[in-house]
Amino acid sequence: MKTNKVAELHIIEADNSIFKSVKYCIPLYQRDYAWEEKQIIQLIEDIDDVNLGENYYIGSLIVACHDGLYEVVDGQQRLTTLFLLLSYLGLNTGNEEALFFSCRDKSNYTLRHIKQILADERDKYDAEHLQQNIISGLNIIKENIEKFTDEHLHMGHITLKLYCISNALSTENGIYDFNKLCIIDNGIGLNDTSYERLINLRDDSKHFSNKGTGRIQYIHTFDETTLESIYKDNNDTFFKRKVTLSKKPAFISQNAIMRLDEEVKVSDKDTNTIVTFLKPLETNDTYYFQTLKIDVLKEEIIKHFLSLFCDNRTNLPHIEFSCYINQIEEDRLDIQTEDIPEPNKEETFSILYSQLGESNKIVHSTNSEVFTLKAFVQPEANLKENAIYLVSKGERASSIKLDNLASKDSIAGKRYLFLLSSTYIDNKDRDDRGNIQLITSKDFRAQEEGNLFPEETILLEDIQGETNKKIGTLYAEITETTQEKNKTIDELQQMFLLNPTTVNKIRRKIKNTDSEETILKAIYQADSEIEAQKDDIIRKQLEELKALTPDKTDDYHKQLQERVNELVTSIPMQNRTVLSKYVARRKLVLDLFDEILNRELDALKNGKRIDEKLLHNLLFQQGASSENPDDSDLWIINDDFIYFRGVSEEKFEDIEYNGKKIFENQFKLGIRLNTVRLAREDEVYPTMSATFEGICDFEGKKFMKLKIADSIFYVEGEGTEETQLVALDFDNMPVYDNEGNLLFD
Repeated sequence: MKTNKVAELHIIEADNSIFKSVKYCIPLYQRDYAWEEKQIIQLIEDIDDVNLGENYYIGSLIVACHDGLYEVVDGQQRLTTLFLLLSYLGLNTGNEEALFFSCRDKSNYTLRHIKQILADERDKYDAEHLQQNIISGLNIIKENIEKFTDEHLHMGHITLKLYCISNALSTENGIYDFNKLCIIDNGIGLNDTSYERLINLRDDSKHFSNKGTGRIQYIHTFDETTLESIYKDNNDTFFKRKVTLSKKPAFISQNAIMRLDEEVKVSDKDTNTIVTFLKPLETNDTYYFQTLKIDVLKEEIIKHFLSLFCDNRTNLPHIEFSCYINQIEEDRLDIQTEDIPEPNKEETFSILYSQLGESNKIVHSTNSEVFTLKAFVQPEANLKENAIYLVSKGERASSIKLDNLASKDSIAGKRYLFLLSSTYIDNKDRDDRGNIQLITSKDFRAQEEGNLFPEETILLEDIQGETNKKIGTLYAEITETTQEKNKTIDELQQMFLLNPTTVNKIRRKIKNTDSEETILKAIYQADSEIEAQKDDIIRKQLEELKALTPDKTDDYHKQLQERVNELVTSIPMQNRTVLSKYVARRKLVLDLFDEILNRELDALKNGKRIDEKLLHNLLFQQGASSENPDDSDLWIINDDFIYFRGVSEEKFEDIEYNGKKIFENQFKLGIRLNTVRLAREDEVYPTMSATFEGICDFEGKKFMKLKIADSIFYVEGEGTEETQLVALDFDNMPVYDNEGNLLFD
C-alpha cells in the first residue's frame, strides 16, 4: 500500500485488507447508505469481469486522516458496498468496527450485527433497529454472488489441445509436424466489453501502465491466430464471433492486424472461447512445437501461473491437456491440486521509494510499497535452477538478480525458487506483458536531471537488495553456503592476483560445489574472453592509426593524437592481467622460499641437519641447464639474473681447462693450503653465484667455469685426518691446476 501524501489526503488501494488495520468514519454531512440494485450489480459485474489474479481500478476513495481515523470525504457508497461484500464472503471478520457512521445509530447497529444477520440468527439482533437500505444491499449481494457462482465460478474449465501430423520419420525420431494448438475455455466469451478491449489496443480501462496489447502478443509468434467465441448479450441472446489476427502482408496492407470474420446469432446456450494458433513464424519455434509434449506444456503452464495457482488453490478451474496425432487423441493430462507446490515460506516486506536530493544525490523518501515474497524449496530434480521471478498480475514475468545462490547451486539436494509480487510491479508491466519497467539508479538520475518536479520511484537495486536481504534472513543455510564459497573464491583471487572485475562478474555463476580447479578454469576463461576483446580493440585502433596519412587525412594531427591516446590507454589495460600473473608467481615463489627457510630453521633448532638442496633447487634446479631464465628463480638473489641469456652449474670435479680436469675431486680443489685459513666464528664470508657465459664475478675478479655456492667448505687439514671448516680467502687466493700451473691470480 503506497501512502503517497498529498496535503492531508492519502491514496488508498482497496484490497482484502482494506478494513483490517484502518477505521473509517462516515461524517454527518454524508448521506446514509443508498445504493440500489443497479449500482451494486454493476460493481459485482465489474469485479467478476477481472481476469483471475489481476487488479482492477474501481474508483477513488478520498479521506481525511485525523489521529489515525479516516474520515470519508468521497466514495462512501462504494466503500460501504465493499464492506458488505467482504463481510458476506467472510473476509472482514477481523475488524467488524472498521466502518461506522458518526451520527446514524441504526446504520451502525446493522453493521455490527452482519454476522448474525447472514447466519439468520434472529434471536441475536433486533430487526426494528436495522437500517433497511443496508439490509437490502446485503440481500442483493447474496443473490447475485450465488448467481455468479452458479454460472461461472464452479464450472471453470480450460482445455489445451495440441494437434500434430505424423511424417515419414515420426516413428523413428518422435518428431511430428505441428498442425495447431487450441485453447478452449467456458468463460463469458468475447462479449461486447471484451471485444472493445481487443480491438482498441490503447484501451486502459484496467488502469495499468500497459494498454491492453498483452492479449495479442501471440501475433509475434504465430503466422495466424483465430478467436471463435459464443457470448450472451444484455438481452440474454447468444451470438458467435470469429476474429482472425495476423501480421501477414494481406493484413498489414490493410493497415490492420485483425479481421472480424463472423458475427451471427446462434442457438447455443453455453458461452465459450476457442483460441487457435497456426504455424509458428520462426524456424526455432517450429522445431519447438514439433517436439512439444503435453507433459512439458503442463509443466510450463504451472511454472508461469504458479503464484496465481497458489493463491487460488481451493478454487482452481479444471485445466486439461490433450495431444492428437492425425486427429486421434493419443494422450491426456490435467492439473490437480497436488501438482501445485505450496510455498515453503511467504513473507511481506516494504521497500522505500527514492528521490533526488541535494547535489543530485539519490535519497530514500518516507513512502513505501508492500512486496510479497513466496519461497519454494524443492528437490533439484524437480527444480532446474535457483531464481527470483517478478510476478505481474499473477503471471511469472522477468527475473531479477539472486545474489546468494548460483543458478545451478543446490543445498542438501534442494534448490530455491522465489516469486516476488506487488501492486507496484503490476503497474510497471509493459505493453508486451512480462517485461517489467524497473529503473536503475543511473537511469533515474539521468532521467530526473533538470526536471523541476521529479517523481519518486522504487529503484531496481533496492528491489534486488531488499529481496536478497529477506532471503538471507529466511534461509540461513543459503547465507552460510554463500559465505564459504566466496571465501574460497577470495582466497584464490589473493593467491593468484586474479582480476577482481572478472571474478565479480562470474561469481554468481560459480556453484558452491565447484572445486578450486573448476573455479580457476571459469575465471581464466572469462578473463581470456575479456583479453580477446581488448586485443581486438587494439588491433582496430592500430588499423585506424595506419590508415592516417598527412596528405589524405583532414585534421591529421588531431586524429593522430586521438588514435595515439586510445592506444596509450588500451595497451596498459591489456598488459595489466599479464603483469598481475607475473607478480602472483613471484609472490608464490617468495612464500615457498619463506616456508622452506622457516622449516629448515626449525629443524636446525631441533638439532637436525639442514637440507641445502631444498633452497638450492628452488633457486636453480641442481644438474639443470637451460637457455630460458624463466626456468630458474635466481631473481630472489638479484633481479639482474632475470636478464641472463643462460646459466650453468657444474661440479668441481668435472671442470676442465685445456682438456684437463682442474680439481682432483669435489673436496680436494688443487688449492695451495697456505692460501686457506680457518674461519673465525664472528667472520662472515659472502657467497658466489654464477653469471652468464660461465663467468663468475666476485669482487671484480673473473673466474671461468667456476661456480662456488658458498665460500665455506669442509677440506682436509694438512697432517691430520680431521676435517676442518675453512674459508676461502678470495682476495689473496691463486688457483692452480693439478700440475701446479697457475691458472688465476
